[in-house]
Amino acid sequence: MAPLSVHFSAGLNASTPTSRSFHDYEYAWTFGDPGSGIWGTSKKSKNTEKGPLTAHVYETPGTYTVTLTVRDSSGVIDSDSFTITVQDPNTVFSGTNTTCISASTNFTGCPAGALQVTSSNLSVLANYTAAGKRVLLERGSTWTMTSNIAFPNNAGPVHIGAFGTCASPDELGICSNAPQVNMSGDIVFLDLGEKQDWRLADIKFVAPKGITSVTNGYNDIKRNLIFRISTVGFGTPVWWTNWRSNDQDYHSENALVSSRIVDASEMIVYVGCEKLVVSGNIIQNSDNTHVLRVWHGYMGVVSHNILSGTSLLSGTGRQALKFHGPQESQIGTFAQTSNGGLRSGSRFAVVANNIFGSSGPWLVGIGPQDSSHVENMSDIIIEKNKMLAEYGRQSSALVQVGLMFQGRYITVRNNILDGTGGSLYYTGIYSARRGIEWTPLGNRIYNNTIYNRMVNNSSEWVGIQVDSTAADTTVRNNYVSFPNATGTKTLVRDLSSNAVHSNNILTNTPYFTDPNNSNPLLRNFQVTSSATESINKGFDVPVFSDFNDVLRTGINDLGAFAY
Repeated sequence: MAPLSVHFSAGLNASTPTSRSFHDYEYAWTFGDPGSGIWGTSKKSKNTEKGPLTAHVYETPGTYTVTLTVRDSSGVIDSDSFTITVQDPNTVFSGTNTTCISASTNFTGCPAGALQVTSSNLSVLANYTAAGKRVLLERGSTWTMTSNIAFPNNAGPVHIGAFGTCASPDELGICSNAPQVNMSGDIVFLDLGEKQDWRLADIKFVAPKGITSVTNGYNDIKRNLIFRISTVGFGTPVWWTNWRSNDQDYHSENALVSSRIVDASEMIVYVGCEKLVVSGNIIQNSDNTHVLRVWHGYMGVVSHNILSGTSLLSGTGRQALKFHGPQESQIGTFAQTSNGGLRSGSRFAVVANNIFGSSGPWLVGIGPQDSSHVENMSDIIIEKNKMLAEYGRQSSALVQVGLMFQGRYITVRNNILDGTGGSLYYTGIYSARRGIEWTPLGNRIYNNTIYNRMVNNSSEWVGIQVDSTAADTTVRNNYVSFPNATGTKTLVRDLSSNAVHSNNILTNTPYFTDPNNSNPLLRNFQVTSSATESINKGFDVPVFSDFNDVLRTGINDLGAFAY
């Protein structure tokens, strides 16, 4: 039923030293939904995607043909198509299965035959959210909420959304006249615990900074979609964690899509599950800690988001994205692990097409939450992201490292890392070992563009650093430029002394199209014809398209863009 979030996967074989199918093929998806438009964040098409994992939201009823094409260096090697049928919510929720609630007695736009309720008290929502029910709030109306709503726990479908004409939708599709819920006190709008196939969409939530939340939940949260909501304030506006009472109570296939979540006092979004989807959101400005923290991401997709802004009021170590996993002792059957156990760790995940802005000292951290947790991560792809130290900077947040990652079989490719506006100590990509997790093994760093135009006379700047414990690390086709630094500049610092690195370049004359635009989002690192040091100078690696999804042909070019 629309809006329908679908998680797609292919090629999920665990990597070994001799087999890396998750990483080394190109998986190209067409969702059969050309009317879905473009992402308001990355400006890329919603109808196509590349990667072994992805997701799509079908907003319009109909039958869609999805096509997956797989290629390697020889070209297309396989393809398949299948159909997805999306039902009309006006049919599923026909007649009195829909309830429209207005604070002003205006029911213009309420579906024909629906119940019409006038109320200034949102506690009435609990009366109309049984399985198979839809509740729509009037656009343009405002409610004040001071206590929890006693929603029933059920397996859905349930939809909580809006009715009426949408005024002035923004780049995410959020309406300026969305129903508004003002919240105060230690309350939550929707507890997702034991709910499946619920949808929360098209509502604005406002609260003072503090401990209030829009959604939370502890156990058995499955197939829920949070779509086009807007939040301002709160403590942690959107979060859920895991506490299961048996082997069936686990989180799976939950999605946060096209929402604007800003100006919170704690972690803005704290989520995790199997088949997690966090896509197309703008999440910004945390007073105290991370912007997006993913605590569990088995088969997770984090894509097309804009994540930025930590003020560091509580110190350092706050990231735009903090992606870790459960401790190994918590993974297994319920009988083995008791409450809190999970079926899987953070393995098989894609972080792609995001914009990461200021936080510190790392923009993005992929790995254990600290040195004392055994949180092993493997088979992660980090690609086609922008990591911009200067974008959305809050207070004293100065970036020292663009991307810090810890784990095994992690591929970092086609990313843009711009350290301009960050700390005087800067490393673009750092493959590390945090503590007692797996030692790094089988990691690949390909075709990234790393840049910093700041003047630096004393500190050392490093393009890519590999930990001393790492094994089987390959670093190729990376394009690094620190044109105004007169201090020490290092292309690849290999502390392991056994990494394979070739066909990388460190240059003072990078010949990018527009790397110094005053707006970090408009900086263009596409190479010009003068970039003879990078064009056709690459090594043959399994990177088949560039940052803009343009197929790479012939001899590989260095950096994130094919000339």
